Amino acid sequence: MGGPLSRCLSHLIVEKKIEKQISEHPVWGPIWDWVRLIDDTLSVWESKEKFLEFFEFLNTLHPGIKWTNETEEAGKIAIFDILIIRRDKGYSTTVYRKHSASDRYIHYSSAQAWKEKSSAIRTLKSRVIEYCSDEYLLAEELNHLLEVFIQNGYPKRTVWTMLYQENKEKGPKQEIDFANAIYTPYHPRARRLYKMLEEEFGITVIFKKTQTLGDILLKKGRRIEKQHRKNIIYSIPCKDCPKKYVGQTTGTLRKRCKEHENWCKKKYKSKILKSTKKNDGIAFHHHQTGHTIDFANTKILGEEKSYWRRLITEGLEIKKLPITKRANMQSGYEIDPCWDDILKIQGT
Repeated sequence: MGGPLSRCLSHLIVEKKIEKQISEHPVWGPIWDWVRLIDDTLSVWESKEKFLEFFEFLNTLHPGIKWTNETEEAGKIAIFDILIIRRDKGYSTTVYRKHSASDRYIHYSSAQAWKEKSSAIRTLKSRVIEYCSDEYLLAEELNHLLEVFIQNGYPKRTVWTMLYQENKEKGPKQEIDFANAIYTPYHPRARRLYKMLEEEFGITVIFKKTQTLGDILLKKGRRIEKQHRKNIIYSIPCKDCPKKYVGQTTGTLRKRCKEHENWCKKKYKSKILKSTKKNDGIAFHHHQTGHTIDFANTKILGEEKSYWRRLITEGLEIKKLPITKRANMQSGYEIDPCWDDILKIQGT
C-alpha cells in the first residue's frame, strides 16, 4: 500500500468489486455501512452474531481478497492509530499504540538539525491534540510524550516547554529561493557557518540526506535481474585458462552475451581471426585456442549511465588485470600510467 498507484488500485477494487456487490445485496445492502480508508474499515453492528454472518458473506465476494477482523474488547477498539473507548454516554478517543511500539524517535545526540528534532515533538503533540477527546486523555498523552523524549536524551525543560507552553501561531511560510541556496549534509560543528551564510550572505542552507547504514545493508526498490541490467561494465571468464574479457554496453547483459556467443560460432572463425576490433576479443581467444568461454559466470563490475565514464571505468578494469590474464585485444580507454601502482594493488 506504499505507492500512490497501489493505493488507487486498492481503492478501486474494493469500491467496484466489494462495496458494489454489498450495496446490491437484498439482505446486507439496506443495513450495511462502514467507514473505510483503502482497505481498513470500521462498522457498528447490533450483535456479534450478525457481524460474523456478514463477515462470512464478505469473504465470498472476491477470491483474491481475504478479510480479517478485530472486534471490541473491554469497551475498546482501535482503527488506524486512534483508540475508541466506549463510555456510559457516547465514546472517547485517544492515541493508539501497538504493543510492539518502541517509542524510539530521533535521538537528541544524533547529528541532525534541531528543526528536525523539534519537528518530531511538535508533530506528535499535534496528533495528541487532534485525537484526544477530553482533557484527562490529553494530559495523559502529553505526560507520555514527555517521558518518551526524556528517554531519547532530550532536556526535560526543553520538552516540557514545547509540550505545555509553546502555543505560537505559525506565520506565513517563507518561500525558499532555490537559486540562492546551498545543499549540504548537516554537521553540528558547522552550525555557526550555516548561520553566517544565511545572515551575512543571504544564502539559504538546505540539508540533504546522506547515506545511512540502512541504505548500505538494505537495497531499496525493485531489483532487476542480472541479465536484464543496462549501462554496465562486465567481465567474461574463460573456463580453461585464467584469462578474462572486460567490456561495456548500453544494452542488457543478456543481449551483449548473446552477441559474444554468436561471434564464437565456427562460421565467424575466419572473420574474427582477421579482425582487430576490441568487441571480438573473447571470440578471438576462443577461435585461436579452442578454449570454452564461461558465459554462465559473467560478472557485472559496475553500472554507469554516462558513456564516457563507462569507457573510463572499462579501461580501469582492463588495466587492473595483468597482461597474461587479459582476453581483450585492445586496452580500451587510455589510462594515464600514474594510476598503474594503484590499479596493481586493486587487481591483486
